[in-house]
Amino acid sequence: MIKDSSTDNSRLKMKSILMIISDLKDPALWMLCSLAAVVLLWRLGLRSLDDWDEAIYAQIAKEIVQSGNWTTLHYGYFPWFHKPPLFMWSTAAFFQWFRIDEFWSRAASAFSGIALIGVTYLIGKKVYGYWVGVIAPLILLTCYQFVYFARFGTTDIMLTLFLFLTIYGYLHLHQGSQRWWYFIACVCALGFMVKGIGSIVAPVAIMLTLLLERQLLNTLKSKYFWQGIILASVIILPWHLLMIVEHGQAFLEQYLGYHVIARSTQAIEGHDGNFFSYPQIILKFFFPWAYLIPFSLIVSVKDTLKPHSQSRILLVFLIVVFGLYTLVSTKLTWYILPIYPVLAIFIARLFQKAKDSSRSWILIGIAITALIIIPLTPLKIVAAVSPLVKQILAVLCFGVILILLALVTLNKLSSKLAILLLFMLFVVSGIREIRGLYTARETALAKIAQVAGQPDFSNRTPLIVAKLSANLNHPSALFYSNRPIKWIRSTKELMLAVDADRTNEIIMSKQDFEALSSDYQIKILSEADSLVYATIKPKAAPIIGK
Repeated sequence: MIKDSSTDNSRLKMKSILMIISDLKDPALWMLCSLAAVVLLWRLGLRSLDDWDEAIYAQIAKEIVQSGNWTTLHYGYFPWFHKPPLFMWSTAAFFQWFRIDEFWSRAASAFSGIALIGVTYLIGKKVYGYWVGVIAPLILLTCYQFVYFARFGTTDIMLTLFLFLTIYGYLHLHQGSQRWWYFIACVCALGFMVKGIGSIVAPVAIMLTLLLERQLLNTLKSKYFWQGIILASVIILPWHLLMIVEHGQAFLEQYLGYHVIARSTQAIEGHDGNFFSYPQIILKFFFPWAYLIPFSLIVSVKDTLKPHSQSRILLVFLIVVFGLYTLVSTKLTWYILPIYPVLAIFIARLFQKAKDSSRSWILIGIAITALIIIPLTPLKIVAAVSPLVKQILAVLCFGVILILLALVTLNKLSSKLAILLLFMLFVVSGIREIRGLYTARETALAKIAQVAGQPDFSNRTPLIVAKLSANLNHPSALFYSNRPIKWIRSTKELMLAVDADRTNEIIMSKQDFEALSSDYQIKILSEADSLVYATIKPKAAPIIGK
């Protein structure tokens, strides 16, 4: 009897649709996303925008709304070709629908973080089961670096979301229709429209996994794979071709020459490092979970070696991201953000294995790690607590975990209860790490730039920002003042920038005000902490070397 391939394809398509519906109806998914919304959206707009990238992206989005030009990105009202536009488009849409402020500058990143929590749950559940799916998002939500960047208005969390949607599609591809290549292609293309070549790690991981599973040749024969490539091209090419046609060499030199080739081959803007740069970052910003990574990798490698293991794509992805960015000469903290959901899933798997086996080396290993690491948590408290109180709390933590370890070793405590208590200790320690992200903070530069601001950029009166003795940068000054910025980094540049025929306006430190008063007529208009906003004119020819 000849099998009806069209009927089989229809069944696989229906099965895929039902799997998606089942995933979206999962109550745990919505509970975790609701928790993520609280963690990532609460007090989101109470901090001033940070230099550099956050304020730059917000300013670009603001200029999109002001100019109505959604194709060529502008920063400081000059063309800006550093990144693809999708993140800035998203922020500009929020600005247009709601208002231009700090909350909506960060909303695209925060909403991406919420969605990423949901995708992490679905991947963890699919690969290892329900409890891994639940535990992994809780680990992510107590990871300082993840929460910080999800509450920070830059591209990296949105990119990570699309990378993990790619992995989600790949996992379904194994059990569903080949039409999942369309989904994979779309999310890969959207990732590319967020951060360009940085999105290549997901397709590379998929190709390597297919090679390891001896499925690469079959994939290359699939019409759905090639149709997916065409679909991705339809998403990626129009904007890039338009930029090449409109701006030509200027676009290619910045977009490819500087921000791809130069970043890969040399450490630009002082962001250098070595092989140990990223392990050090993980130890610092993934506390206390980072100390469980060695145990979790042992368990995960064992899982990966099993026939038909679904976790293989996760391990390959981890190796690709870590390996690629270790080789790239420019080292930046946020480059390795995509590894945190994988690490969270692997650590969640570690806790699951410990829960299911009494007195196992895994449970003992977690307990010993907690014994060493958790007592450090009270010592890291920044609040006005005396050193003696911190030391007492540290000793108490050590004593509690030591008793717990003894009870487990003597088989007086069930592994399930022991692992639950240990997990709660790690969570509490992680919560302590992220607490500082919710304090309100308005920078002096943001305050005084708003005072110096003008409602309409059409006036085009420049504002001087002097980075002499104080670390003042132009992105946040531009966003809050709505004025073109002359960024000055030396007294020689200041002499050239100050027009003797008219009154100039400047933001500088009080220390610089005192140092420059002998050469310039300076009238203070406003003060904010250590900064002043003033008018400035030369008294006579200033001494350049002073």
